Amino acid sequence: MSRSKRKYLFQNDQNTLNGALLAGNNSMAEMLLWSLVLLPPVIGVYGAGVCFINIGLFVGTTFAWLFLVKRLRSYRDLSRKTIGSMWEFLYDRYRSVILKDSFLVVWLLILLSMTAALLEYGSKVISKTVGMEYHWVAVGIVVILSIYMCILGNKVRSVIRSIFYIILLFVFFVLVISLFMVNKPSELLDIYGKLHMKGGTSVYLNILYYNGTQTGVTYIISMVGMGLGCLGLPFLFNGAFEAKDSHELDRGRVLSILYTGVMIVVISVWSLLNAVCIYPLKVTLDSGIDELLRTYIAALCHKLEVPTEIRYVILGVLVITLLCLTERIFAMSMEVARGLLPKMKWIRNEKQQNVADIGLLVILSGALLVIVGIWKPEYQKLITVSWEYASAMAAPCILAVVWRAASRPGIFAGLFTGLAVCSVWYFVPMIEGNTLAVSTELSAGTASFVFALAVTIIVSMFTHKKNEAEKKLFDQIKLDQR
Repeated sequence: MSRSKRKYLFQNDQNTLNGALLAGNNSMAEMLLWSLVLLPPVIGVYGAGVCFINIGLFVGTTFAWLFLVKRLRSYRDLSRKTIGSMWEFLYDRYRSVILKDSFLVVWLLILLSMTAALLEYGSKVISKTVGMEYHWVAVGIVVILSIYMCILGNKVRSVIRSIFYIILLFVFFVLVISLFMVNKPSELLDIYGKLHMKGGTSVYLNILYYNGTQTGVTYIISMVGMGLGCLGLPFLFNGAFEAKDSHELDRGRVLSILYTGVMIVVISVWSLLNAVCIYPLKVTLDSGIDELLRTYIAALCHKLEVPTEIRYVILGVLVITLLCLTERIFAMSMEVARGLLPKMKWIRNEKQQNVADIGLLVILSGALLVIVGIWKPEYQKLITVSWEYASAMAAPCILAVVWRAASRPGIFAGLFTGLAVCSVWYFVPMIEGNTLAVSTELSAGTASFVFALAVTIIVSMFTHKKNEAEKKLFDQIKLDQR
């Protein structure tokens, strides 16, 4: 059977996506997770300096599309191997089930945590909007997403996601333009002054200031370093194998950079303008994107004298986009979980494989409901911690793709060093009762990336064995990038 056909329920379709779908399917998950869910209230409170995080996310995805994704595609095409994911690449290159499964276990925990965080937030938004009990909404979302994933293939779901991502981008762009239609720049600045923000209006709008104080070098590095999380998750890497051909892959790389750049600018500007539009109310760190959007639209509709019912349409687009984002990360969790399962002897045909997949989906769905229903974590903190661990995995992922001398022991050492440093840096009090993340203002993800990078390089230098076939392959890959 051709690799482009969907044989099993949750098999990731390869060689099927055009450039536009490839860009929307992979880059926007990381962008929206931060730019839409986490950062708007933080930007509204602390000012333009927070936008360094968005800059880091853009740099991270751009680096991946320019230097990593095409190399992975070239590796598969030139080696003539059947590789459809980042973990299959790791196994093919290093021939270690333990290494592959180590990455998969960590990825599964990270992705399930992110899915649970989005499920918690989405359930709260829908529960508040329709007046249903929170737990029943969470159950309903999981059931609907599970059925949706069973019925529709990856390509169709990618089309739906991309459509709503673009609609949402258009909505925020219109909201920004509309505010300038009813307010002159001088009026907006006057309102900023009335808000009495810490540091004043000029500091709030200055990207070099954070919460009224000038940002230090380590803090800027930490915020830009958030982009490393994009390089430690499998989304962008798997995109290398989803494109129809090299032409669509190149097209997708350009469109992805364009999409993410525009999305970051539009939502960042909207977040900064939010503070003046909702005056005399103030943005707080506890505000969700739904609350900010609801208040912003109400104020704007009043000024423009348009029906307030339009808010329900826009909030509907927001909710559907959040569900699409949740589905994307949940689907990747399912793919990762499938990669962990050994080949079972009783699975001999497509029907038996689909039964096993549905059973696995039920288990993962149950795990999500347990996390959301019993543990009830704070979605902001859960996403942030998960992202720090993703950043800790970035160094071995990058070096495995771009450096021929990266050895199996080096990748092992880099992976576990990154995870260990991240855990100590983020959770263990070290200096005057504070963690190193607080004391140094350097994020755990950035610190763990540096240590993991150094350890991977040093160990690989002493353990790499010459392999003429591998050298020839990497030389061909290098030529193929031109």
